[in-house]
Amino acid sequence: MGRTMLIRHSQPASQPGVVREEVGLVWKREEKAKEKKKKEEKEKEKEEKEEKEEKEEKAKEKKKEKEKEEEKAKEKKKKEEKAKEKKKKKEKE
Repeated sequence: MGRTMLIRHSQPASQPGVVREEVGLVWKREEKAKEKKKKEEKEKEKEEKEEKEEKEEKAKEKKKEKEKEEEKAKEKKKKEEKAKEKKKKKEKE
């Protein structure tokens, strides 16, 4: 729609080819701008996806660390219980 309006309003009778050429240039600029915008959107989506993946990875690492800590705590508890049982056995003897 923008192109047809530009032709209607700015087309002199003596030089119709010149205006059409300018309109073509305007159209090319518009197309380039659209392509640039699409590229920027794709890059932005890609960056967001990477950030999301990084967050998920960090969350997994934290979860693993937490599980390791819980495992260590369980092992420590077991050792303490074994030590208590040994003490009881020694006291009985």
